[in-house]
Amino acid sequence: MKSISTIASLSMTQSLQKSWDTMKANIWLLAGFTVLFYLLYFVLSFIPRISTLAGFFSFAFAACIYSAYNGYEKNKNLEFNQFFSWSPRFGRLFLGNLLLLGLGMLILIPLIVILIAIVGFSYFIDLFKNADFFKDPENVRSFLVPEVLLFALVIFVIIVTIAIALFAYSFLLQFTDMPFMTALKTSWKIGRNNVGQIIIFALIATGLSILGTMALLIGLAVTTPLLVGIQYHFLNSMMPQIESETEQWDFMKQDAE
Repeated sequence: MKSISTIASLSMTQSLQKSWDTMKANIWLLAGFTVLFYLLYFVLSFIPRISTLAGFFSFAFAACIYSAYNGYEKNKNLEFNQFFSWSPRFGRLFLGNLLLLGLGMLILIPLIVILIAIVGFSYFIDLFKNADFFKDPENVRSFLVPEVLLFALVIFVIIVTIAIALFAYSFLLQFTDMPFMTALKTSWKIGRNNVGQIIIFALIATGLSILGTMALLIGLAVTTPLLVGIQYHFLNSMMPQIESETEQWDFMKQDAE
């Protein structure tokens, strides 16, 4: 059994450099795959009954890019089929994300009930039935009451906390055999122990996304896999060097409290 740390040995800037080096060496393959993936996603989003599932399967993109970076790091060569080397773990990733969806609903439903209690049921219905609701200044003023603003702040804090807690979740599902709840627990510890670096990642992601969008959206074909690569290298720096993606690690050795 090999141990996993919950504190990264690489900073986000170092991870950015490693990701960029890989991107430069394989820019046409990584950017081309990104374009193909999102073209397929765009087409599926217009097909009835499939459009909802298309959004749910967005986790597959990160899994493909993780596999590409993993394959290149091992072999110093990237081929198209390496994007799909994670496919034997599709069921595990699917069920893991389904679990997240269920947990998300458990969190979301009480928050909706609280919001209804704050603003009133009729107000809530008018908000969703009237597309021009916020064009009326009086409605805007009545909505921006201290209770609602406080609720919005609480929601923001919850979203940030969840984002930090889930930062490593998909990576752990793909590259370890941890049970789902153990992966959630370990991801939370990784997020908690690397809050500063994750904030830096968020700033880098914001900056690169703006740059990619400014380049007529074409730049997103480069910046999107680059960002996933940063996350890959950052998280991979916590992992022992192994030959198999499916080997289980002993994550309990380092349990920073």
